[in-house]
Amino acid sequence: MGVFADQVIGYTGLLTRAASKGQSTNLNIPLWDGASTDPAAMDVLTVEIAPYLDLSGLDVDAEDAYFGSSSTRFQRRLTSQPDPVPVAIPQAYRPPGVYLVRYRVLIADSGVDNFSVPQLLVVDETSPYDRPRINPPEPSLPVGLVGPLDLAYIQSQPNQTALLPIPYDAQNGLSDGDYIEMFFGSSDKPYAFAPPNPETKFRVDPAVPLTLPLPASVVAAERRGNFSLRYRLFDVAGNPSELSYSLDLADLAQAPLPTEFSAPTVVLAVPGDGLIDRADVLSGGGVRVLVPSYTNALRPTDEIVVALSSTFASIQVTVPLGTTAFPVPALFTAANMDTLYGPQTPGKNRVPVTASYVVRRGANTHPTPPLETPFDLDLSIVGPVGPVIVGPGNLNPNLLPVVVQAMRAGGTFGPDNHLEVDDVNLAARARIPLWTTPALPAASLPFTVTLNYGGRLQAQNIVTLPASGFVDFTIPFSDIRALGGPTQLASYTITSAASANPSVSVNTTVIVDSVILRMEAPRVLNNTGTLNCDTLRPINSGRLIIHIPGSDYLSAGQLINVTFVGFQNNTQTPPSVVTESRTFTVPDATAANIGWDLTFDVSSTVLFNPINANRSLLTQGSATVTFDTQYLGQTVPSLPANYRVRGFRPGTGSSNYCAGGVVPA
Repeated sequence: MGVFADQVIGYTGLLTRAASKGQSTNLNIPLWDGASTDPAAMDVLTVEIAPYLDLSGLDVDAEDAYFGSSSTRFQRRLTSQPDPVPVAIPQAYRPPGVYLVRYRVLIADSGVDNFSVPQLLVVDETSPYDRPRINPPEPSLPVGLVGPLDLAYIQSQPNQTALLPIPYDAQNGLSDGDYIEMFFGSSDKPYAFAPPNPETKFRVDPAVPLTLPLPASVVAAERRGNFSLRYRLFDVAGNPSELSYSLDLADLAQAPLPTEFSAPTVVLAVPGDGLIDRADVLSGGGVRVLVPSYTNALRPTDEIVVALSSTFASIQVTVPLGTTAFPVPALFTAANMDTLYGPQTPGKNRVPVTASYVVRRGANTHPTPPLETPFDLDLSIVGPVGPVIVGPGNLNPNLLPVVVQAMRAGGTFGPDNHLEVDDVNLAARARIPLWTTPALPAASLPFTVTLNYGGRLQAQNIVTLPASGFVDFTIPFSDIRALGGPTQLASYTITSAASANPSVSVNTTVIVDSVILRMEAPRVLNNTGTLNCDTLRPINSGRLIIHIPGSDYLSAGQLINVTFVGFQNNTQTPPSVVTESRTFTVPDATAANIGWDLTFDVSSTVLFNPINANRSLLTQGSATVTFDTQYLGQTVPSLPANYRVRGFRPGTGSSNYCAGGVVPA
């Protein structure tokens, strides 16, 4: 006899479900004596499969006649086979049913043949509760149960395991070798019924009433409050039933009941001013509702359902209690708050909102009715509400940006948002254009416009709209100078008594060159734009006389540095060929205020000669004269004074330097 490779251990000829569903099943046949090893003379193996018949009363001829008339057969030619010989029986030869299988071997070498003893083959794909195929009924409560089936009851049972009966008999498929997998709560994996043993296949004993073991540890592991018990039956071949109907163990969700609830709080509102505005939504990344602690919290299973409700919407957020510390936060997003507030309409401001919560344990919720906390929600917008969506917070991108211009002589103005060097000591105008999209300014009256230039604020109350469509502010130069540069930010805010939310414009960046720490340029005396021998005092052999202008950055006794830089071109273009600096002291307060003259004690030989170094450079040469000082720890330079340089006396055929000497060829 052969052996089926995929038969159920202990059940002769019974294929497992996996083998029944497979495309073929191997029959392993012991290798016969005298088996062929010659490919030119192969043995012939014939496999015959016939429906089951009790052959115990038949002789050999009758058996042959039955197989000859009732079997399906196939042949294989074989040589050099292993021991045992694997013979694949295709699925088409053994649909579900009970069969007798025998095989005949014709040995090529001797020309003799022989038959095996018929053996049983069972292909069973019928599962429990399969006639008709229905869901097995739900489990029953334990026999003799008095009172609730709660966790305390389960823990009081032997091995802290409750036994719940199920109906299962031979009519519905009960037989030796069946087993059960059980499922509890929100898990779709079968549970281990005798922890710490990990086994999940509960073997059925047909001789005793069938009960499902439910350990307390399985109940305690449920995290979502789903206290239902289901099971699936399997026969010995592994054929599964449908999942059973579930038994909901509501008592597990009720004991002990949660009690001693407190009303929720709303961060930034209750306790507090009772108001959530746009700035609150921005700073909190939404709105957080906090649920205080309560008695008998069941951390593995309780869920807290927090709700915010207004006349426009009701929104819920569910938070598993788990290991979260009290108070338990529930976050409602900025988009949630927009939904609760409803559409933006003129005159709309505060909307009443109610915060509430319940604890959901299984199919039950507590308390009833839920505790509530009211507060107001104000997401109104002063000014335009579109076309750009205004997000949380007070920034309103629909407000037109402020424009800052220097106020120049003759009622003229400098370029937009650039206070130039020439605008020193000049005030600036900040012009705020009123918006032109709904809600229009007229619908927002009265309102206040507050200018913010570098953190310094000015406000105007607008009761009637200006005909120009602009609100103008003057920024004094004292503020411009105090705030400094090189840039400042300007913006404005629209506020109204009708709304808790100011609207803030985008920032305008103002380039501030008019207050860069800089002094007026010095002036070399005795020249008409060209430094020459007549500029020197005394003429030819003397020194340059330089006037230092007064400045707010100078004071009596303060040091200044005067610098002369010379170039061999007419445009002060580097590289330079002369750089000479000298230090001087401011004589007194009058000199600091109105200026004074000083002698730059460097000879023309040092200053002029390198510039006009030869006759080819007599028409090329320039210089820059500057001075600087220290003011409040930083260097304050002057503007440059630029001159041409011609440091020689011309002659016929040759020229001479101011202090003497011939200019080289």
